[in-house]
Amino acid sequence: WVSLESPFFMPIFFFACRISLRAVRLLALLSLSAAAQAAWVDADHPHIQYLGRVSMANPKAPAFSWTGVSVRLRFTGPSISVRLRDTYNRYTVLIDGIERGLLEARAEQEEYSLAHTLGEGTHELQLIKRHESNFTKAEFLGVRLSDGHTLQPPPARSMLRMEFIGDSYVACYGCELNRREGDDQDYRRFTNVSRSFGSLVAKHYGAEVMVNAYSGKGLVRNASSDTSGR
Repeated sequence: WVSLESPFFMPIFFFACRISLRAVRLLALLSLSAAAQAAWVDADHPHIQYLGRVSMANPKAPAFSWTGVSVRLRFTGPSISVRLRDTYNRYTVLIDGIERGLLEARAEQEEYSLAHTLGEGTHELQLIKRHESNFTKAEFLGVRLSDGHTLQPPPARSMLRMEFIGDSYVACYGCELNRREGDDQDYRRFTNVSRSFGSLVAKHYGAEVMVNAYSGKGLVRNASSDTSGR
């Protein structure tokens, strides 16, 4: 301890402040260096696969609304983040074939960290849109990898393609809800197209799947309050 009345107090105080400022500057430089080392990959990279109904009108921001759309790629290194311009949707995150949780898009956020403690080898990511959102448009903007790491050639696409067209049964609307009825947010949270019969049939046969499903749409009339005439 040094008394505030001691003649040594001020020199010691200013010396400590100089050390603290240097530490802050060093941490800031290290943070900037780490950010600069992260490798950004644009959405139009040829090693990124888009499965399902996706608009490539802007290759830097492929757009989609339909359920079951997915993005698939292979990468090296321990970490990966994705950038999405999306205000509503939820996505299943598969890494090396294992479900690693959910990504829930937010209006105020574009970049999402999906993993940061993977091994140094090659890994596979698949991001699957879980539910319908025909009133919104999502855009995939690319990925960020660890320093010095790159995308690898993607897995070969299946020669077998299966398309499923239908309504809520095909979309697997609310399939994980533990009661018969819910509200709009319940159906958003508890719909998982990967558990739909179409997705399961395609998986059984090793096929690439496209789900064009719209809850409430009928051949003769529509359900609920949809009176659009379409």
